[in-house]
Amino acid sequence: MAAITTTPDATAVLEAQIAGLREVSELLRHQLDDLREDRDRWRVQAEAAQRQLTGHDSRSWWRRMVGS
Repeated sequence: MAAITTTPDATAVLEAQIAGLREVSELLRHQLDDLREDRDRWRVQAEAAQRQLTGHDSRSWWRRMVGS
């Protein structure tokens, strides 16, 4: 196998590309973390709304109305 030789210019270009990709990776990671936090907040709100809609009383709505 032949060794790959790079010029100083090519090395600088590759290092700049790597640095740019690392920045993009970090930004995407932060966005993913934000999305997960938003998802968790929405889940809590949806669960609270569901509890309010269904209530804790297992009787039917009619039995609750007439007091049975």
